[in-house]
Amino acid sequence: MTGPSTPDAALESYLVSTQERRLGRYLDFLRIPSISTLPEHAADCRAAAEWLAAALEIAGLEHVEVSETGGHPIVYADWLRAEGAPTVVAYGHYDVQPVDPLDEWTAPPFEPTVVDGRVRARGASDDKGNVAILLQAAEALLATRSALPVNLRFVFEGEEESSSEHLEPWLVANRERLAGDVAIVSDVGFFDGNVPALEEPKTFQRNRARITSDVSRYAQVGSYTGHVTVAGQRYDVTPDKWKGARDRSWGVRPVGEREAPGIAIEDLMSGKHGFCHHWIPLQLDRGMYKVMWDADYSGRVIVEEAAFAPAYGQKGEIQHFGTPKIEPVFLSGTRELKSARTTMTDASGKDLVITSTPLRTVYLAAGTGYIPSDDWGHGHYKGKLVVQGMEFDMSSQEKRTPFAILNETLCRFDLSTGEVAYGMHENMCLGVFQPYGFEKGDQMAP
Repeated sequence: MTGPSTPDAALESYLVSTQERRLGRYLDFLRIPSISTLPEHAADCRAAAEWLAAALEIAGLEHVEVSETGGHPIVYADWLRAEGAPTVVAYGHYDVQPVDPLDEWTAPPFEPTVVDGRVRARGASDDKGNVAILLQAAEALLATRSALPVNLRFVFEGEEESSSEHLEPWLVANRERLAGDVAIVSDVGFFDGNVPALEEPKTFQRNRARITSDVSRYAQVGSYTGHVTVAGQRYDVTPDKWKGARDRSWGVRPVGEREAPGIAIEDLMSGKHGFCHHWIPLQLDRGMYKVMWDADYSGRVIVEEAAFAPAYGQKGEIQHFGTPKIEPVFLSGTRELKSARTTMTDASGKDLVITSTPLRTVYLAAGTGYIPSDDWGHGHYKGKLVVQGMEFDMSSQEKRTPFAILNETLCRFDLSTGEVAYGMHENMCLGVFQPYGFEKGDQMAP
């Protein structure tokens, strides 16, 4: 039982009592215009490094150093008193992007504001927010437990937004003191989950005596904060517009370099080689509808899921439905979705119907490695640190169809409740699949 004297209660009390102070210090950090690409802000970059070093010392980190690089300094700190525990090397950066065009900001970029519980300022997500999370987590644990569960090394650079020119030489020169068991790069946009992560039913497949899939996965919907750069153009990612799903899986999956077909060739020759997959994480403000359905060539179900998970702050438990019934319509001459109708029946016998209307498709068979090829795929070794690029012509349906195998289809979802949502309907229908009328592996929709 957890009581008021346990470490977790002490940690919670510390976080509550120091919330305003910690927020104030974070806002002070954001006020420093540490733009590494502009020479006139060199002094600001140094000021940010020195602010960070002082904050690390206050937090209880040791061997704090503002290390010279020939450019903007790197801030190093560690705590190495967890005997027998692994060592984690955590990376972040304190420099930020330029702020032009200024007229598109709703508030001055280095005068942070708090709107609906979110801090807005240049660097709030990239990357001072991530740095602050690492710093404040270590500070809270040291303040309440006088120890960390792992050994920890921090490396915070000041040139990530301007090519990290001096980072690699510094890493090489400091190789010995950077030894660790795992490295964490804390330089990503935030994903803010709208619901608790939902563990899916395990996927298990066997071909005769051989296990081909033994996979566990968590799924979650939410919103993103950060930025993306495409063709040199930067786009800010804000949670009011950038919503989506994420998943984490582990186990055995049928990926990697091709193997000799062996006895399994009998399935292909006898028309028993096929697979169908649907995966829908549908996000509403009130929660997530989650649908998953996999079946073999005959329609025998391998794994299924139909559930509703309430959003944080919403009342209720996870609701489970019966077997989802998914009725796709394919574009003529393809196996690409034209539309789909998903029906889920609750415990009282009431149906919920979801209509998927595709808006755009991302073809995962084109260069992502999910579909085996002789050129590239997951598990293919091409040599140490080999970097390759591939281009695909997707200018017409005829050119896209060969890649319409495993598809991330962005859809509008119309629910029988009257609600409308937007999200992904992942789908694949490979080889023979008798329930949809595909009696041959190369057969397409009429």
